Amino acid sequence: MDLHEVFARLNDEYLEFKEIDESLKISKRPELCVMLYLDKLLPDGDGLLESCDHERVFLQFDCDKFAEIATEDDVRFLLRCGILYDVESEKFYMNV
Repeated sequence: MDLHEVFARLNDEYLEFKEIDESLKISKRPELCVMLYLDKLLPDGDGLLESCDHERVFLQFDCDKFAEIATEDDVRFLLRCGILYDVESEKFYMNV
């Protein structure tokens, strides 16, 4: 999957947490919900948070592995919870 293309195409789903089916919500908080969702998709790893700058928190998450197993519904879920994809660094991030 080309993450840049899929994130760009589904961009209108960004921050539409209310559109996630209640049965799929692991938490009522979008930030917590998406962290648990990502951990469930790819449970291997040392942590989920990598770094931050003035406006963004970057996730320590293997986007290449995600692209291998993810569906468009997974990307939609991430977007609805507030996760974006940075093409330059090839990392997921959240705005703060």
